[in-house]
Amino acid sequence: MSAITFYGNEETLEIIQEKRPNLPRLKHHGLDLKRSMQLQSWIGYFTLLRDPIFIVLVKEFWKYAKISDDGNTILSEIFRLPIDVTISSIVRVTGCVSSGVTIDEYQSYLSIVERFRVLHDSSVSYEPTNPGTLLPSAKTWFRFSLSNLHPQATARRTLSHDDIIFVFLLIHHFKINLPKTILIRLKHAIEISRTQTQSYIPYGRILSEIMIQDKIWELIKNNGPDNALVEERCARDDIRQKRPKPGWISIEIITDTIEAEQDSNIDLKPEN
Repeated sequence: MSAITFYGNEETLEIIQEKRPNLPRLKHHGLDLKRSMQLQSWIGYFTLLRDPIFIVLVKEFWKYAKISDDGNTILSEIFRLPIDVTISSIVRVTGCVSSGVTIDEYQSYLSIVERFRVLHDSSVSYEPTNPGTLLPSAKTWFRFSLSNLHPQATARRTLSHDDIIFVFLLIHHFKINLPKTILIRLKHAIEISRTQTQSYIPYGRILSEIMIQDKIWELIKNNGPDNALVEERCARDDIRQKRPKPGWISIEIITDTIEAEQDSNIDLKPEN
């Protein structure tokens, strides 16, 4: 049995729920997500956002999670069942391709920092860390990325350097390596949760889907310690029966699927 690596308060450990996008509303605010999904080959990822999260299993995973020596794998266990998270497993569950750039790789190009000014409204004083001075399309991407592609524990009123780069890449249609970005964010969150009292778990839906495809749930269902997990799974089954698998789904199907789910859509109302 692996050693516990998380000693924080599980009651306050927050699992970030990736938000399902409302495509018409986003387009109204200047973000043509349908086109971006096609360009980035992210259709499979957004399909997953219909599924609930295995709260019990994800927190159990987090208690034992550690990063491998080579940095390429997150190692953990769930009720003594080993589970690994790698770029390959993220590719498998999302249907995304592991190609393109990440924020970390793009940060080395320091000469382009001045180009980030194009994200800000030229009619107001330039404030690099103030999202309020962003152009409407950049502001919409920023708010959307914080709740989905680049999730954060709490809403922020300032732009970090990572935020600026990510929005810059999205707006200018750079190919982003989403699987690699997700793994990097997960590793960063693990490191933070081991050193700070406040911690969170990003990408709860992706972790839950890995548990499904790695047969973790099936083994726990037959030998599991908690009937609450069965109830959690039943709620998930009701939705999964309606969900097409990633990899072959068409843009029309994913559009209908996302727009039909209104209860937890990201709402991008203009700020006052």
